[in-house]
Amino acid sequence: MGKIIAWIMGKIGSKVVLTGFQFAGAIAFIIAHAIVLGFIVYTVKFFYDQYNIFMSFVVNLQGTTELTGLMMSFLSAIGFLNAFNDVFAIFSPFLSAFLIYKLATISFSISRAISNELFKIGVIWQQ
Repeated sequence: MGKIIAWIMGKIGSKVVLTGFQFAGAIAFIIAHAIVLGFIVYTVKFFYDQYNIFMSFVVNLQGTTELTGLMMSFLSAIGFLNAFNDVFAIFSPFLSAFLIYKLATISFSISRAISNELFKIGVIWQQ
């Protein structure tokens, strides 16, 4: 009777340990990619906030002193500030599309890796 119990525990115990390792690896993989995606989102938000701060600084700079007001009036007269806003407006959809593409490829690789881990767990349980 003891040999049967030892054999059953050996089979189930090894499967539980291997499955635990597979689940731990899958969870660590998800956490690592979530950190990377969070960093990407934080970086995009940081650059967006810095752009807004810069543009509010430029708008507020127009009437502070006579020299800076003259410089800002000159830049506005030649259309530099409008051109800067137009270029940002033109290229922001391309930047957004590129970021969405990268996030989609990262999420696809995450889902493929998780699928592989679950497949390995299934193979372990079938043995």
